[in-house]
Parts: sequence; C-alpha cells; structure tokens
Amino acid sequence: GSHCTACRVGQKCGDGGDCTSLVCKDEVCAKATCTDGELNGHETDKDCGGPNCDGCPNNKYCQEASDCASNYCEITSGEDDDGGEEASGVCMDPPPEEPSDDESATGSNGEATDDGGSDASSDAGSDAGSDAGSDGSDISTAEAEAEEGARRRLRADA
Repeated sequence: GSHCTACRVGQKCGDGGDCTSLVCKDEVCAKATCTDGELNGHETDKDCGGPNCDGCPNNKYCQEASDCASNYCEITSGEDDDGGEEASGVCMDPPPEEPSDDESATGSNGEATDDGGSDASSDAGSDAGSDAGSDGSDISTAEAEAEEGARRRLRADA
C-alpha cells in the first residue's frame, strides 16, 4: 500500500504503484515487460529502449543509440537526478551524412571510375575522354568534345 515500501513480483497489491515493477495484475505484482504500458524495468521510455525491449521510436527518451529504432540518440543532458553523470537524450533520425572531400573513387555522376575521378565517356577513335577543361575546371562531355575539336582545328591550321 501507500505506507510501506513497494512490493516485489509475486506479492499482493492494490495497484501498480504498490509494486517495484509498477505492474499489478489480479492483485499480484507482476514482472515488468516491454508491453505492460509502464516505464519500468530497464526501459528508457515506456515499453521501449534498454537491453530487453525494442528500440524506441523518434521523440522517446534514450541513453544511447541502441535504445532507438533509428540507432541515433541525440544526447540532451549528462546529469541524473542524483547529480551523477548519466546520459539522457531523445531518439531521432540521424543527421544527413556530409559528402566526403575524396571524389577520386567516383565521378560526378556517382559511378565508380578508374581514372582518378573522370566520369566522361570516351568514344572509340577519339581522344576527347577528359572532363577537365584547359583551365582544370570540370566541364560536360559535349563541352570537352567541342574543346578537343577546336584544338584539332588549331593544330591543323599550324
């Protein structure tokens, strides 16, 4: 009852507040589960998180990434009620990844290349496969072919 310490699983109870598990079924304290509608056991929010339950949906409390279905816990504080260091946060979608500065493995179209990042296609019999302009800037394949044609005309005139 309200005047004594909470009862353990298997002891008589009047309501969930009488039990350490916060679950009273058929006037007997029941074990905490991930589906009992209570924040109890090792859960970080009601019926989710912790080592035994599924990850929590977004906007529910967490202490670490594994407490969340998204596997991302945005930590909002680092102190518990007793002044100790215990992380507390909210489940969220992870932030978008920043594109890497290393463009050598893929061209601008995202396809893997073997020529240090060039993604322009080369035609058989043509040496216009580079996508870099004479000033080193990236240009389209059509522009690269037009520039190569202009170079050929200049060589022919010389």
